[in-house]
Amino acid sequence: MLLDDAIELTRHAAARLRQRALDPEAIAFVAAYGVRLQRTGVTFVMLRECDIPDGADRLFGERLIGTVLLVGADDTVITAYRNSRAWREIRRKTKYQHSWRNDRHRSTGSGEATA
Repeated sequence: MLLDDAIELTRHAAARLRQRALDPEAIAFVAAYGVRLQRTGVTFVMLRECDIPDGADRLFGERLIGTVLLVGADDTVITAYRNSRAWREIRRKTKYQHSWRNDRHRSTGSGEATA
């Protein structure tokens, strides 16, 4: 996943990468070494300090600690951001998207009670 030379980006992701000074090398580094979590229908890829291997460029990697990639089901990067507390916040998210309506309390529409 995301380890080939051509990482697919949405237009939104490309704009955010420019705004946040993240180049393709940085995205490839986070994609290669970051930890992945499935939450709310997308994959979060986050680089933590403990994820940077000993053989990797430490200075480059330390600059990217806290970088998060949101990756869609088709392995396209949706957006990227930096948040040093992201690991904690992402783990708290629900694993799946939940409907606002609860099916148990849906009415039958006829106005009559069902038996």
